[in-house]
Amino acid sequence: MASFRLTGKSSMKEVKQLQQSIESDFGIFTTVRKGLSSGACVRVTPQVFNTPEEINKLVYALQEINRLNNARNSALNGNNS
Repeated sequence: MASFRLTGKSSMKEVKQLQQSIESDFGIFTTVRKGLSSGACVRVTPQVFNTPEEINKLVYALQEINRLNNARNSALNGNNS
């Protein structure tokens, strides 16, 4: 089991958007956890029956979401790199 969120995005609205993106864009089921002192987060629960390909799909999805989030933040901050 693992929980995560994007840096600086712990509101329920932001975390729900992230969870919905993971499901709709990548076909990966996750859940939203709320009520944590550090803020809401997305939880994924891989099990022994998940294939290496399914784990790789999750890793790819998280890398792609992080890349897009970093590009969006750079554009908002006026960085063109």
